[in-house]
Amino acid sequence: MIIKNLILKNLVSIFVKMEKLFKTKLFYYFFILLLTIFNSIDKIESVQDLIVNGELRLNNSNLENVNPELFSNYFKEEILNLDLKFNLINKIENGSFSDFSHLEKLYLSNNQIELIEEGAFQDLNELKTLQIDSNKLKHINEMLFETLNNLELLDLSHNYI
Repeated sequence: MIIKNLILKNLVSIFVKMEKLFKTKLFYYFFILLLTIFNSIDKIESVQDLIVNGELRLNNSNLENVNPELFSNYFKEEILNLDLKFNLINKIENGSFSDFSHLEKLYLSNNQIELIEEGAFQDLNELKTLQIDSNKLKHINEMLFETLNNLELLDLSHNYI
């Protein structure tokens, strides 16, 4: 695991340098492929350059947990759309998306989510779209969405609710 993380860290460093040189989306997709190949993400730190037009796509990255420590603080405000579809996420912890003050769209579809802790979506004042469809939710605390005043679309379909 240590060797795997060291290799991934070096590849990320090379990727970021190359992307700055060539400025193309191809390198963004290459990085996502690397994440998929290495099969795990413990903490997202050096991906500020992967935010393309306000969107960060981490779909199919084999993420298992979403917690406040997953994302580094320095680029949260730049993200308008966060795509976490088709991962292995089973739990969304309290405060996981805190400081995503400009987030408008959050995609959590097609995961294994069984539990969303109260406060998981707090401070998402600009959120308009929240897709949590095709998961394993059996019940939802209605207070989860109480502070989402700008929410226009909430998709909870294909769960066990």
